[in-house]
Amino acid sequence: MTEETPVLLAVQDSLLSGADLVEKMRTAAIMGFDAVELRSGELLNGGRLLLREIGRLPLAVSSICTSPQQDPVVQEREVREARLATWRELLHMAAELQARGIIMVPIRRPHRLPDLSPLYTSAELELALLYRVLDGLAPEAERLGVGLWIEPLNFYEAMLVTSIGRAVEICQRFGSPAVRLMADTFHMNIMEPDPLGSLRAAAPYLAHVHLSDSNRQLPGRGHIAFRDVMATLAGIGFAGSMAIEAFPPADLETATAESLRYLRGALAEAGGEY
Repeated sequence: MTEETPVLLAVQDSLLSGADLVEKMRTAAIMGFDAVELRSGELLNGGRLLLREIGRLPLAVSSICTSPQQDPVVQEREVREARLATWRELLHMAAELQARGIIMVPIRRPHRLPDLSPLYTSAELELALLYRVLDGLAPEAERLGVGLWIEPLNFYEAMLVTSIGRAVEICQRFGSPAVRLMADTFHMNIMEPDPLGSLRAAAPYLAHVHLSDSNRQLPGRGHIAFRDVMATLAGIGFAGSMAIEAFPPADLETATAESLRYLRGALAEAGGEY
């Protein structure tokens, strides 16, 4: 992403009311969001409606968040090939919707590849397979102008990529402009000794941020200081996108709107211009 690309403040579709994705996008537009992050399952099930509505959609699509059913590092060849076919379909859908990127969690607990020590440990084998997966997807992502964003999860949910530093290493080693990382404030709160320092260190590769409070609730309902997060992102010249991702509350529309107001306030306090 270039420095001239405007930062989008988005919300995941699970936090919006509406009978279908287009209605949810209308809800987000009324609330004042810049964009919507779509979940891959919703997109694959109902995305043809969106593709037919391109040009009349009420809001931009910032990103696509995949599910465990799309994690590409999996032992069974048939399952892996089916998932990679889904990834290629998502890349083309993302390009049609002008989404900036697709979020990738390589592998998450309880799944592990076999330990083949002394040839390969499980982690070494998983990492090698991830690079082969990226070999197959990155050229198409580059051609389509869609990012592949590696997401670190906390140690209770994953083992291969659990820190921003590890995701940076993958981006550096792979060396594709399409392969970048995203940061999730909830996971950072658990895993990063210095969350703001981790954001600064990841600046060259940081493409997207999930905004979620310390308790996985909407921003403003936990103890993360989002003003400091916003100030740090502004300080590094972050030009990616941000999306609220949280457990859906009972008071869906009211709570999501309140969280947006809270984040806009944090941006204002931080001096951000997003």
